[in-house]
Amino acid sequence: MSGFEFASAVVGLIDLGAKVVVLCSTYFRGVVDAQKNANQLLTEVSSLQICLGELGVFASTVEKGSLSEGRLWRLKAPLIDCQVRLSTALKQLDKSGNGKNGMNGVRRMVWPFMEKELRDIVSTLSQFRATIADTITVEIG
Repeated sequence: MSGFEFASAVVGLIDLGAKVVVLCSTYFRGVVDAQKNANQLLTEVSSLQICLGELGVFASTVEKGSLSEGRLWRLKAPLIDCQVRLSTALKQLDKSGNGKNGMNGVRRMVWPFMEKELRDIVSTLSQFRATIADTITVEIG
C-alpha cells in the first residue's frame, strides 16, 4: 500500500467519523438526556477526525520504501480497529435513531449507549487518536 493509497483509506475513516458526528448531533438535539453523552462522543470523534486529516496529509507525501512508509504500515491494524469501532457505533446510532414507537404511536429517539459502553468507545477512540498523533509527531518532530 503506497502513501497515497494509505491516505485514501484515511479519507474513508474521516467520512465514517463525519457520519457518526451527524448522528450524534441529531441525538444532541432530539434526546434531552443524551446531550452530555452525545457531546462526549462528538468531541472525541471530531478530535480523531482532525488527527486523521493530518495523517492523510502526511501519508500522501510519504515515498515508497522510506522509513516513514514503515511507520505508516504499523498504523494499519489500529486504523482497521478504528474503522470497526466507528462502524459499530454508527450502526448503533443509526438503528436507535430510527426511533421506537411510544405509547401514542409517535416514534421517539433513544440514546443507544449505556454509560460504560460509551466510556469504552470514547476511551478506545482516544487511544487510536493518541497512537496516530504519536506517529505523526515522530515523523514531523
